[in-house]
Amino acid sequence: MCSVVFEEITIPKESVLASFSTGHQHSITFWDIKRRIRLKSFSSPARLFSIAVSLDVPNLVVAGSSREVIVFGEDSLDPTALFGFRRASSYGREIWSVDVSPGGSKFLGSGPDGAIMIWGRDGPADSMQRLGTLEGHKTAVITAKFTEDSERIISGSADAEVRVWDLKSGRSHVLVKEGMGKTIRPLLSRRGEYVAISRRRGIDIWSCRG
Repeated sequence: MCSVVFEEITIPKESVLASFSTGHQHSITFWDIKRRIRLKSFSSPARLFSIAVSLDVPNLVVAGSSREVIVFGEDSLDPTALFGFRRASSYGREIWSVDVSPGGSKFLGSGPDGAIMIWGRDGPADSMQRLGTLEGHKTAVITAKFTEDSERIISGSADAEVRVWDLKSGRSHVLVKEGMGKTIRPLLSRRGEYVAISRRRGIDIWSCRG
C-alpha cells in the first residue's frame, strides 16, 4: 500500500506547504511552493492524524500522532518538542485533532475520550506545560480549534454537538445540537466569529457569540 496524503496546509507569510501522509510511511513533508521543490521531510514513528499551523508565527507547525504531539521550529522546520497527551497511565488512544493558537503559545489536542487537552509554553517549545483539560462532550471530539483571540475554543464531536469553550473559566455552552448518530465537524472562520456546518443541501452558519 502506498502512502496517501490526508491533509495539507499553507504556512502564513511563507511560501511553504506542509502535508502529511500515512500508509507504510508516516511522514510530514515541507514544500517550497514558489520553487516547487521539497524542502525536507520528517518521519513519525506513529500514524499521523492532524496538522495545524500558527497564524502569526511563520513556520510553526504542530502534528498529532497516535499518542503524541510534535512541534516544529519557527525557522528550521525541524521538530523542537514532542509531548504526550496521556491523561493517565491507562490513556492510550489516538489524538485525532491538534491546533496551535495565534502566536504559538498554546496547543491543544482531542480524541476518542471526549476531552480537550491544552498545553502552553513561555519560551522554547521544549518548556511545554500542561494548562488543563476541558471536559463536556460525551463522546469523541473530532475537531477543536482556537479562535483568533486565543480566549475560546470551538469543538465538534461525535455526540452531535458544537461547543464554545471559554478558556479563562473552562466553561462551555452548546452552540449547535443535532440529532443522535450525526458527527459534526465544524469549520471555524479565521477570526473565530462564525462556525459553518455542511448539510446535504447547503451550509449553515452560526455566530460563536450567540
